[in-house]
Amino acid sequence: MEKRPDWTTAEVEAVVADYFAMIEDHLSGRPFVKAEHTRLLQASLDGRTRRSVEEKRHNIGAVLAEQDLAWLPGYVPKHNYQQSLADCVIRYLAEQPELRARLKP
Repeated sequence: MEKRPDWTTAEVEAVVADYFAMIEDHLSGRPFVKAEHTRLLQASLDGRTRRSVEEKRHNIGAVLAEQDLAWLPGYVPKHNYQQSLADCVIRYLAEQPELRARLKP
């Protein structure tokens, strides 16, 4: 099996934005379907598998946990992530201070 290349910046930004769209829905009590988010996201990621998208979501949870912030239920943090993912999450939260505040326990 051929290893896929590392995630591009655009791919990382897309999965991070999608994760935070789901967490916004969760925090606001709006229903959402993770599988639908995955399907739509995969369509924009040129061949990334469901599993790889799910792994990235677990990794985003790890970045949040390390920042002492709440993560999306169902995506238990997995700490084997690339620095580029952590940088993207931290940058996203810096641009969304209200969201960051809502994620504090």
